[in-house]
Amino acid sequence: MVLPDSNELILCKEFYEILVANNEKSTKLTIAPNQQGIDTNYYIAADPTGVEIICFKSTFFKIFKEAHHYLRDSENWHKNPKPIGIFYATIGLLLTTPENKTILNIHEEIFWDELENNSFQLSHIVQNEIILIERLLTASNNKLNKSSSLWSYYKKLYSILKTDNMDSFNISQTILYSGRRHISNYYCWNASRWFFDICEKEVKSNLYLNAKEYCFANVSDCSSWSALSYYICQNQLQNQTNYEEYERILSMHSIKPSGQLKKHFPIICNVETFLDELINFIDKVQLKDWPPFLCLITIFENYKYISSLSIITKWEKELKEFEEKHGVINLVRLHPIIPNALLGDAIMDNLFLHLGSKKRAINSLKRNIKANNKKD
Repeated sequence: MVLPDSNELILCKEFYEILVANNEKSTKLTIAPNQQGIDTNYYIAADPTGVEIICFKSTFFKIFKEAHHYLRDSENWHKNPKPIGIFYATIGLLLTTPENKTILNIHEEIFWDELENNSFQLSHIVQNEIILIERLLTASNNKLNKSSSLWSYYKKLYSILKTDNMDSFNISQTILYSGRRHISNYYCWNASRWFFDICEKEVKSNLYLNAKEYCFANVSDCSSWSALSYYICQNQLQNQTNYEEYERILSMHSIKPSGQLKKHFPIICNVETFLDELINFIDKVQLKDWPPFLCLITIFENYKYISSLSIITKWEKELKEFEEKHGVINLVRLHPIIPNALLGDAIMDNLFLHLGSKKRAINSLKRNIKANNKKD
């Protein structure tokens, strides 16, 4: 890349240098309103738990304007090597318009070209690119942490660079931080399934443990619970879609894939112990949210040798005792409807919804048993 004019893209360059300079793995990027009394473009808050880079809204919009105007007026799009200003401008627009695929393609082209032609600073270039993308994916702005384009690029980076740069990636923490930023972040948790299949055993374990902790603290987050059940059930599912995508990525870059991955379907936990823990959690907390129940059903459905009869019997007994005293729990479009007589009593309302979800789960478990018996 050609060195920039000293007056070009000052804001984009400053943003990039701040991100890569704060390379602690617990660093987060937050887009926040301007604060009275702070006249800098950024505020960096550090404590024992990590670093938070706060980019103020005014800075955010100025970065967009600077990058947009530079590319609009530039006559160097097709030059090789491309001016580094083009690279900085793409970073500014990845921050502000992450689904602009043209910009991402230009950014990728410059990065891969630099990787091929600059062996002296190879590790430095790779590390900075990984930091950049991980910071964007874990940023507070939902357009960033939910960007399908950035998640796809992150998978590509991992596929191509992981052999020599494994320590530079922070997969499990990136997934967790991104998931925390936005409830039910489908793009984040869907990408986590891909990484669970492709990554090494230690990363798989960390993904599982992080997701489990997050799910038990966020019972309504359907995307994270779905990912958790996938981690646990992949040993039985043996879904190879993610491996096929991994091989396509490598093929596009003329890299021979490893054949060993296709048979790597480990049991990530003691499934029966997890089920006991989940059932106890549902009972103790009197959960009414459906995602934990669906996770339970999915596991029983895939691990057919584990019987669900005992939990069906236990929950049916609870339901019978409740319905004899308070009336039948009716499910309308699979959702329990609280009768007028119980409305306004917060404790009874929650118990009614809790048992309503159990009734719905019992029906699903019984259907699965019936379907399995027919197959046998």
